[in-house]
Amino acid sequence: MCFFVMNRIWSMNLRTYLCMLYNAYAINAVLGNCPGKCLCESSNKVQCQDETITEIPSNIPHETINLFISRTRISLFSSLQNLQRLFLSGNKISHLPQELFRGLGELRQLDLSKNALRVIPEGIFDDLSNLESLSLKDNQIEHLPSNLFSSLENLVTLYLSRNNLVRLPEGIFLHVTRLQKLSLFQNRLENLGTSVFGPLLLTELWLYSNNLTRLEDGIFRNLTKLQLLILSRNSICSVSAGAFAGLSDLREVSLHTNRLVSLEEGTFAHLNNLVNISLRCVNLHDNSLYNLHTELLNSLQDTEEIVLSQNPWRCDHDIIPFRNWLQAHWSKVPNLTSVVCQTPLNLSRINIAKLTDKDLGRYKRFLSRAMTLIAVTLISTSVISITFLCCLFRRSLDRKYCLSNFSRDSLTSANVQAPQ
Repeated sequence: MCFFVMNRIWSMNLRTYLCMLYNAYAINAVLGNCPGKCLCESSNKVQCQDETITEIPSNIPHETINLFISRTRISLFSSLQNLQRLFLSGNKISHLPQELFRGLGELRQLDLSKNALRVIPEGIFDDLSNLESLSLKDNQIEHLPSNLFSSLENLVTLYLSRNNLVRLPEGIFLHVTRLQKLSLFQNRLENLGTSVFGPLLLTELWLYSNNLTRLEDGIFRNLTKLQLLILSRNSICSVSAGAFAGLSDLREVSLHTNRLVSLEEGTFAHLNNLVNISLRCVNLHDNSLYNLHTELLNSLQDTEEIVLSQNPWRCDHDIIPFRNWLQAHWSKVPNLTSVVCQTPLNLSRINIAKLTDKDLGRYKRFLSRAMTLIAVTLISTSVISITFLCCLFRRSLDRKYCLSNFSRDSLTSANVQAPQ
């Protein structure tokens, strides 16, 4: 019995020893083939980080799947056919040859962020038909070719934020039909054409911190799966009533920190007629809104949260419907105490929801008194002006009459003294 146990222990130790010996051999083989100035953590993962590296090392193992290259001076890339993930972030790449990624048909993820790219050559991604994630953020890109993404039919996430894009070509996203997340924030986009977005599965669209001024009818009509739409920190002053048409799955739209003065009554109304409407949050914080129509507010009955703070609300008699809505739906408005009057001065900083009819009636009487004074002043001025003009006219007539009589008297006197 004792011999059997000892023999079993010896067998287990032998297997463990052989396994450790094999692993050590494998690691030694990997390290032996590992390029200089690179770290090979396993047989399929290589990491190269050194500012003295100027080109892709030629002796990278063929079985490499994950290649991380950062903080180098590489400006040219040589393809590895089995590569699935390529990270080139944080280099000083300013130019991409058109053939750079040729042959990388297995690539799933490509990160080119935080470089010095200004131009992306047309056709550079044509061989990357299996690419699922592409990051071009934090560069200096000013223009994108209209067919740049035409071969990326499996693309799911695309990051283009923090560049210098002013416009997007019509139909640029027409072929990336599986795209779900698109990040375009912190560019210089001035407008979005109605044909920029084709039929996409997009669920997230990030457009904050651009130069957008207007949202046209049907601009997002093809994005029927969109759930999150971020439009904050632009210069939007006008939103067409049909701008959000077709967004049946929209859960949150952010419009804060824009220049909105008003919203058309039908801006959100059409959403109520759609099946499975699930609009959750509308953010109108920090705009130039002075009132909101009751019809617009009533169209947001199913909305869970509406952010309305930091707007120059004008608390005259017309604010009463808005006040009534706030009182009835206070649970939907976070920071309700921050929804305050800006004008008139006597109501400044007062919470709109706490305004009484007496407060607004006093303002109405004040307004009526002011209008009365203005009317009296205008009428008095008009009467004085007309009286003055009449006096001038009468004086002119009297002067003409006097001159006429003087001429007649002179003529009569002359006739009397004339010789017979």
